Amino acid sequence: MMEQKMSLPGHRHASAGRRLIIAVTAALILLRLMVLPICAASGSSGRMQILSQVVLPYSVKEASNTNARRACEYLDGTSVAAGASFSYNETIGKRTQERGFVEADIISAAAVAQSFGGGICKISTMLYQNCLLSGIPIDEHHHHTLQVEYAQEGFDAAVSWGTLDFCFTNNTRNPILISAVYDDSKRIFTVTLLGVPLEGEEKTKRILVSHQIGEFTYRPFRITYVNGRRVETKMLGQVNYFGRDF
Repeated sequence: MMEQKMSLPGHRHASAGRRLIIAVTAALILLRLMVLPICAASGSSGRMQILSQVVLPYSVKEASNTNARRACEYLDGTSVAAGASFSYNETIGKRTQERGFVEADIISAAAVAQSFGGGICKISTMLYQNCLLSGIPIDEHHHHTLQVEYAQEGFDAAVSWGTLDFCFTNNTRNPILISAVYDDSKRIFTVTLLGVPLEGEEKTKRILVSHQIGEFTYRPFRITYVNGRRVETKMLGQVNYFGRDF
């Protein structure tokens, strides 16, 4: 795996462990993607720019927020070289008390249980959605067995140390930087991919929509537009949940 940590332009840490959402480039605008469908557009000036960005609110479960914040701290500033692969588990590392994680709700065997690191799947989910929006190829991805409240059905990404991972490959000709930050005052997480888009991406927009075909069965789709014209509607499989965790 060819990954390294880099300091993003304008990035800083707040005191007392709090992180602020600030500009990572002069053009960084916070996109409030609280409602669906999620969408992203990209340009191709040849300079580092936002490829995609996803924002989600905090959970009502504070232990889950603690772990999600910790995941952001391990993820933020990661650089994935051109052609290299990224592993969420390798980047975040083992979820232990010594590494700052706490016990919180997890989904295990289609049931809710307690384990260190519960809540970090929110950040892997945001990273997954970013890859879909920016056209980055995904190497490994898993859904939860139960629906989660923070993601549109079919667009969640479950991870578990040693078993389930989220991985992608940087298919661009330049490094991709990952910004993962949180704002305790606004109670939001923001995950952003920055890089130089591939040629032809300058007028591309992608949206994510989910169609329900059964009580807990969904078909997620990614719809791609170029110059405002729909050019592709891709079904991303069929997801069968066993219920919901909320």
